[in-house]
Amino acid sequence: MNRLIILLSLLLVPVFISAQTVVTIEAASPDPTLTVRGPEKQIDLFNNPVWEKQEKGIVLLSTEYQNAIKSTQSIYTAVIVNKDMKVTKVLNGVISKNIQPVFKTPLDIELGQAEFALIGYDADYSKDGYRKFLAENFHVGDVVKLRINGEIHSLDKVIAFSQGSIPPQIELDNDFLFTVVGSKTTLSGCIANYDRKAGYQLFIESQTEIKPVPLTVKGLFHNQLTLNNGTNFFNWILKKGGKVVIPRTKIEAEGRGYFAVFVDTEGNRVGIYADK
Repeated sequence: MNRLIILLSLLLVPVFISAQTVVTIEAASPDPTLTVRGPEKQIDLFNNPVWEKQEKGIVLLSTEYQNAIKSTQSIYTAVIVNKDMKVTKVLNGVISKNIQPVFKTPLDIELGQAEFALIGYDADYSKDGYRKFLAENFHVGDVVKLRINGEIHSLDKVIAFSQGSIPPQIELDNDFLFTVVGSKTTLSGCIANYDRKAGYQLFIESQTEIKPVPLTVKGLFHNQLTLNNGTNFFNWILKKGGKVVIPRTKIEAEGRGYFAVFVDTEGNRVGIYADK
């Protein structure tokens, strides 16, 4: 059977959302002499109790949420960070290299002044990687960083931002480029920071059509695709109001990629471009 190449793009994820803003937590670099910037991962929720009902993600909880954080949830890794952005405690962290933590103790955290907690939760430690990221990259004494779109910000600014409008993000379980043997494949993932009452709609676009993709009440999706011989390219599109003016269109010039034009929910006409 033919080996088929799959290319996935989140090019149109910002469509109908006024800004694509990402808040990340950066761990300390494992070797600052080689790499100044440490590993990063997106924070999905902020001071929001709904995290206990979601399948996977990282939540930031500060003293604005509550000082005492308790839950029957035991499948988690938690990192406590003080006002100097220094890690003071890691719960369910890695003790010995290549040995997965034992997750048995219910969550019980007491935050001090200006401290915050990062809690990673998921169903599969290795595949989903949220608990794994915190457990293996954060250690007591490390200095960490909060970033908004790559820029370093204080906890206060991140919390202030989070109380505004944080757009949802498409997170895929699949790699962006992979090969399969056969004529079908399955794509899956979730919508981070998903609010089912907001009326979001998810679509997947191939070279010939755009199809809606059902979402669960928790923002999860699972979609089987029929493939063509050769390279298959797909766009993921997340909609909330707005209107497509010009759909994804190939620019007929050597070395150029694709463009699209849309009107957002505030009536702004926006053009976007992606390389081939």
